[in-house]
Amino acid sequence: MNQELYEKLREMRLPIMAEEYKNQSENPSIQNMTFEERLESMVVKEYDSRINHTVERYIKNARFYDSNANLQDINYKPDREINRGLIEELSTNEYIQQKLNIILIGASGSGKTWISNAFGVNACMERYRVQYIDYIKIVRV
Repeated sequence: MNQELYEKLREMRLPIMAEEYKNQSENPSIQNMTFEERLESMVVKEYDSRINHTVERYIKNARFYDSNANLQDINYKPDREINRGLIEELSTNEYIQQKLNIILIGASGSGKTWISNAFGVNACMERYRVQYIDYIKIVRV
């Protein structure tokens, strides 16, 4: 391994790429890969790490009541009268691009806060910045 190259990658703030370079240098089976395959592996890991970090930061900064809420976990029992087709349509985040809002109406304890958090987390996953405001259950994108 070229220690100078490793240090330069770290200095350029490419830590995952630097670690992947180090791992490739120490793993003899990777020597069979072409230059492009090795480079692609390093770049993909660095890219994925940056995207994941961005999403995690957006979720943390949104200050959700429940940052683990997920639209895939919605309970669609008939007595809840939740329109699955509408939820799936809204999960595309097209309403954000069209600058539209979602207003959740329901009885106390029906899960409006959790669903609003799920929509917010879903938006963060698509790299939209979100701000959760608990006062009147507003999720601003």
